[in-house]
Amino acid sequence: MKKKLLFLFSGFLFLLLSISIGRAESTSLTSQPPMAPDVQVEAPDPGLPTEVKAFSGKWRGRWFDPGGGLIQGLNAIIVVEKIIDPENAIIINAWGDSPERNVKKGVFKYKARIGKNLQGVTELSYSTRSGRNFRFTVSPEGRLHGTTKTIGMPSYIEMDRFE
Repeated sequence: MKKKLLFLFSGFLFLLLSISIGRAESTSLTSQPPMAPDVQVEAPDPGLPTEVKAFSGKWRGRWFDPGGGLIQGLNAIIVVEKIIDPENAIIINAWGDSPERNVKKGVFKYKARIGKNLQGVTELSYSTRSGRNFRFTVSPEGRLHGTTKTIGMPSYIEMDRFE
């Protein structure tokens, strides 16, 4: 009897999750980030460490906030325009509109730091003018993984390269 109830409850939760994910994707008004088509990425110095060069390029993805906060489902682009040296880079951060969350699309250029995090993994990080901190690592599969946090739970993004 317990197994049957557990099976039914699990099925019910799966159904609810499937419906809510489909509904969230279909009702979102999130737009694409503004990005000038002529943004150029400077090839990194071949003498830089491989894990530093891995950040170079154009990346896009969609933020996920487990708590359903402000940037849930927000489309984003990160361009690592130039790696200045093993510890510094110039990046562009762009995001789309999200009328449902009162977020207007925007784009800013930042100087980012590159270094090892507490786990010894090479990380690219920067802070916005409002004090929001962003941290990114490149996975062994070549995806850019990012986090940001102000108050409460962090938000996450997985980004893929694009041209």
